[in-house]
Amino acid sequence: MDDNCPNVMIVPPNEPVEDIIEDYVAMLEYNIKHGVSVEEVLLMFFEDINTWTAKQMLIDNAKQTLQDLENLHKFENSLFEEIDDED
Repeated sequence: MDDNCPNVMIVPPNEPVEDIIEDYVAMLEYNIKHGVSVEEVLLMFFEDINTWTAKQMLIDNAKQTLQDLENLHKFENSLFEEIDDED
């Protein structure tokens, strides 16, 4: 587990919670039916959530970084425009 990740599940905004729950219930039922222990199923669930959350955090951070770069570029351009206007 990555210590930089929160111990929460970040729910995708475009996926209804009911669908997520339905998917995990199906996963639980399938694995228990096929002899996988509850402990192993919970570990898989935890790893899945942790991995997805880490990926989502990286995506969100990358989006913010790109937005910051775009804002910096706009600011730099405005400075050059001011210099050009003064000439």
